[in-house]
Formats: sequence, C-alpha cells, structure tokens
Amino acid sequence: MQSLSLNNPWNFTTLGWFKGNALNAIGEGEDTLERARAKLTDFIEALRELGLNEVRIPLTNNDKQKNGPLHQILNAVPNASEIINTIINKIENNNDERIGLEILGLVRLIVENDPLWNAGPVNNKITMKYLIAELPASARGFLVTKLVRDTRYFRPLLRDIALAFLGSILTFVSYVPSEGGIRYIYIGMSQDAWRALSSGGSAMDIVGRFRSIHNIFRQVFNVEFSLPLEFALIYAAARISRYMPSKQIRRHIMIGNYYLEILTLSREARSQNFVTQLDNYSINDYLIALRRMGMVKLMVNLAGLLRHYKCFKNNIGLARDIAGLLNDVTVRVVRFVSNNDCSEIAELTYGVRSFIAEWGDVISNVKGKKHSNIIHQRIVKGLESGLELVRC
Repeated sequence: MQSLSLNNPWNFTTLGWFKGNALNAIGEGEDTLERARAKLTDFIEALRELGLNEVRIPLTNNDKQKNGPLHQILNAVPNASEIINTIINKIENNNDERIGLEILGLVRLIVENDPLWNAGPVNNKITMKYLIAELPASARGFLVTKLVRDTRYFRPLLRDIALAFLGSILTFVSYVPSEGGIRYIYIGMSQDAWRALSSGGSAMDIVGRFRSIHNIFRQVFNVEFSLPLEFALIYAAARISRYMPSKQIRRHIMIGNYYLEILTLSREARSQNFVTQLDNYSINDYLIALRRMGMVKLMVNLAGLLRHYKCFKNNIGLARDIAGLLNDVTVRVVRFVSNNDCSEIAELTYGVRSFIAEWGDVISNVKGKKHSNIIHQRIVKGLESGLELVRC
C-alpha cells in the first residue's frame, strides 16, 4: 500500500484501500499524481477492452434511495447525467450491481476533465457508505479506528473517488452468494509485487497479468471441490516471478516486500452493515522456493488445469484427480518451503508424471464450447516441458 496521509481519515476506509491499489498499479504516489493522469487513462482503456461484465459493486439500501449517499456522489459530478441516469436506472429498476462499465466511464470523465480533477471535497451531508466507506468497529487492525471514529463526515476529493472506483474495478475478483447474504472478494498487491508485474509492458499487459492471477483466485473460491487458497498464492508467486530480474533474485526478494491482500466484504440480508476482513499473505518464501526449484513454468501450466476446469468436470474421475493433483502439489511446495527437503520435490514431480501418464491423452482431446482441444494439448505439453526444468 502507498503511505497514506494521517491527516485524512478517509484514507483509512475501504475506499482508501481501493485508492491505494490504483496508485500501486500505476506506480505512482499522491505526490506525483498529476503526472500520472495519462497512465490512468491507459489503465481505464485496458480495463474497458478486457471487459467488465462480471464486476459487481457492493451497494447498501441507502445507495438505492433518492438523495442517498450514492446519488449525492453522482450528483457532485457535473455533465455526467447520461452515465448517472444509466447507473441509477440499473440500480432502481433492475437491482443490478454490475455497473463497473458505467462507473469506469465516470472515472474517465473525472480524470480527463481539469475542473473535476482539481475540484474540492464532495460536500455530502450523509456519511458516505457507498463501497463501504464507513467500516464497522469490528474491522480493527485494518484502519486507524480512532481517526475514523472522531470524524463525523468523510469529505473526499472527486479525484480520490475516481481513484477508489478504479482500484475497486481493477482488484475485483468474485461475487459469491451465500446463506447470509453476499460476499464480495477483492485482491490487492504490495508495491513491490505491482512493480514486478509492471516491468516491461503497457497498461494492457499489466492488467492482463493481474487478471490471470484474479482468474485463479476466482476458481479457487468458486470451484466445486476443496482447493486450498495456498495454490492460488503459489501461482501468483509464479506469475510475479516471471517478470522479476533474474540476477541476484534472492537478495532482490529479501529486501522487497511482496504480499497479496484479500479483502472480503460480506453483507447479511436486511442489513446495511458489512463485515470486513483483510488478510495479508507474504509470498516472498514462495518466490524464492519456486525460483530455486525451477517450478515457475510448471505452476503456470498446472493452473491451466484449473482455468479450464469446466471443460473437464463432466469426467468425474478426471475432475477428482485434478483436485488431488493440485492439492498434492500445494502440500509439497508448502512443505518444501518449511523443511527444505528435496524429497518433497521428487514426490511432486512423480505425481505430475503419473497424472500425465493417466490423463494426458484424455485432456488433449477434451473439447469445450469456447476452447478447441488444441489449448488442452498445450496444457499437457506445458506440464511436460515444465517438469524438465524442475530441480532441487
């Protein structure tokens, strides 16, 4: 996260966390934000091109009411009536929270309009709850609670709102209906992790790399079988590792601060209160271990089995063995990180080879609605070539 000013308690809300993710992604701090506007436009365009059909924005009941917090924020943006009307109609008439594309249009309007970008604080009379700007007291450890408690109203700048909206869309992972209500899952990364993904490439490349990490987390959260979160974390480390400098990698990682943050927002039925959880996961040890074992390519291709799981799940035996393989790989990597025992790697490679021997031909010839079997052939070939690089 960027170092945020203690003078603005708004920075210590969930929207402030989203804002920090946007700043991390574009590689800028608040002190250089004016120079970053061109980058922001590039990121907005990259997100639009990659599609936002599944992005959902958490809303409270107040947000759906006239003169509620959301309406007040929208009305603070002049010359945006068309976008605003579309958002309000979706919310009021369709109860649809998939308004990411419209929100992104609003962000672009603020970023590219000097008077809006330089406007003063939004003077809303209601404490802002849109996107959970006011966190519950139970979220201790996530923010400086006293600063928020002692401030009755949040008055963010329009540019802060734009950055927060951009960060929320950029880091959105999954929308999961549950018995009590809804879970919204977002993933953020440390500055060092963003820098690694940003090395060499356009905004489209950076967003695409991060989306590949998103997709695996989404699968881990939503897939039918039980898969440990650690698999997604190890995969994220593999993806980030691909874009890190190869020289002095151990020293580079040891002085860096590589971690992922998972923010879970859950809303119980008939309630405007959100339960907020933020979990930090260090991936430094995985980065070192994967580089040492030469397992980066293998992990990326193992994730292909999960990414295309829908194509395989009609074959119960194959689906069960994919689950078993990914769980076993996860356990072996975690154990190796803790005990440095090369027998873990030997068992891991044996398990992958046995899986290919049993299912390689089946996977290569599976056909899906959206994917030709050539993609599945590439997964098998990628697993085989990845095994050749593994060492200990």
